[in-house]
Amino acid sequence: MKKLFTTIICAATVCGVTAAESVLRNGDFEIVEKRAKATSKHLMGQIKQGWNIGNNGPVLELPKWWLVNNGKGTVKVITVGEKGENKENVKNGKNSLYFESRGGQFMCTAPKFKPGKYTLKFSAKGKGSLAFNCYCYGIHPKTGKVARFITSEKIHVLKDDTANAWKDYTQVVEIGKKTEGAKECTFAFYGTYGAFYLDDISLTPVK
Repeated sequence: MKKLFTTIICAATVCGVTAAESVLRNGDFEIVEKRAKATSKHLMGQIKQGWNIGNNGPVLELPKWWLVNNGKGTVKVITVGEKGENKENVKNGKNSLYFESRGGQFMCTAPKFKPGKYTLKFSAKGKGSLAFNCYCYGIHPKTGKVARFITSEKIHVLKDDTANAWKDYTQVVEIGKKTEGAKECTFAFYGTYGAFYLDDISLTPVK
């Protein structure tokens, strides 16, 4: 039986696609980018701060449109058939994401999305406390554009202590409704303490 996880109302919007699709890009982590570590000051800084990206070799692998930021932790693309991985650590497709954090952020960098009601779905296997967040932005008084950061708020907190079985979760969430001035938002894992395999994360507008 699935364990209940706390739902906290949030203010935000998501990484844009069509209304019938998830607003999160690459939530199944099937599209992977390889980046030379030495060419990215941001990633070099995150590694020095305490992030382990894959094995921190000269070429880093990250899901496209996702990025580590602040805090410490480990993020690794799990691919069936590579480095001894078999299907048990991937729920669907070829890839999943291993995410171990001590308060660090792993965020979707795709375009922002509008406040509203969304269905959050994901599959997880792990132990600890997994937190999903959104970052809300409003109109900048000088430019008149959506560029002013307002606040960060939790969407969900999942607490689990069963590390050996995949579980599927679905929850309808209100995003951006209680943050005054929120026009657009982004999505991230933030405030997670523990280690999880993740797959098939989607955030779909409710009509």
